[in-house]
Amino acid sequence: MGTSTNYEEPYRPRAVSTLNATARLCGLPRDLDAKEMVARARKKTGLRDFGDEWFLEPLEVLVDSINTEAQLTPVGQWIQRARLEAALAVRLRIEELLERHPEILDIDLGGIVVIAGLQRTGTTTLHRLIAADPRSRELRAWEALDPLPGPEGARVGRARMAERAIAYMAPDFLAVHPIEHDAPE
Repeated sequence: MGTSTNYEEPYRPRAVSTLNATARLCGLPRDLDAKEMVARARKKTGLRDFGDEWFLEPLEVLVDSINTEAQLTPVGQWIQRARLEAALAVRLRIEELLERHPEILDIDLGGIVVIAGLQRTGTTTLHRLIAADPRSRELRAWEALDPLPGPEGARVGRARMAERAIAYMAPDFLAVHPIEHDAPE
């Protein structure tokens, strides 16, 4: 069995390998299409207004890069399509929420700390150390995945499912970046 760092023979759970092979036999997947994903997000949410649509051109560039450079498996493409459509749906829902409650923009968030750095430089450890201070308010993984108001249990459940999916599909990744559904992210 290969590992997730062996790019010639990357690790894949048997079920994922079987699904990839079956999809290829069926001529799937087809390339991602930004306009189609925008339409699907609108249909899924029943909303139309993205607000400022500055992001559409960068989305096209990203999708073109995924299609021409990423060499994703069918499952990888499905995951990316779902992630991009979910992000578009969140943007639609945020615009709708701000339309109903513009006062949200007036909330004082106080001092904000942003931690950024290259991979493997200790940013996650630093973030979790700062988050341990009871005077801070960190962003939890489940909030980052689903940032809009809603039942906390459902939001936590989706994050727990995402955590399990990563652990199943890429177990070595957890050694590189710890992922916990309720940890600071």
